[in-house]
Amino acid sequence: MVTDANGRELDLIGIFEKSHGRECVDVDGFAYWEFDQPEKVLEQVVTEGEMFEFVLHGGTNRINGEIIPKTAKDLIREQGRRLAIYATNNPAKVMFWALTGGTGDRGRKEIGGRLKIDDDKKISYENLRFVVENKSHVREMGWVYIFENSGWEYSLGEYLSYESKTPVAIIKINRNDFKYPIEVAPIARENIQVK
Repeated sequence: MVTDANGRELDLIGIFEKSHGRECVDVDGFAYWEFDQPEKVLEQVVTEGEMFEFVLHGGTNRINGEIIPKTAKDLIREQGRRLAIYATNNPAKVMFWALTGGTGDRGRKEIGGRLKIDDDKKISYENLRFVVENKSHVREMGWVYIFENSGWEYSLGEYLSYESKTPVAIIKINRNDFKYPIEVAPIARENIQVK
């Protein structure tokens, strides 16, 4: 059980079970969860307990165990050059990362928009925009890694960890789980990965 800064238990498994999650383990021992509506589950995760007790990292690579800091594919901003694990509290953004991020050439991508959370912890978005240079850069599935929000630096709209971290849970994301349009268009270098 994960606890928050005040010692309260944060029940991820309870959230997962109430959302009718299916716990899976593949032949290699890779353990993850599947949901019919993973975005709704991720919204509950980021608003559980005190706000943002968990942060989210997405990518196309299956990683079993610790995730090691790497340089982001975003080399335009200074932050992208840092050797770190990059995370967010934005469910739509992390699902896009899960389908487009990871090792190898996934091409340039642009993310625009703003996450809003009201007093009742309901999530909404303003001006969401997801762009890739090539349709082949969007995979059919990816992974969202959930971490406790402890030991992360918040900078320019993202959370960064400079040390390896082990996720407390992993959620599988399928392409059809992502309900937002993904545009295919040339992307200027100065627009890569805007928050």
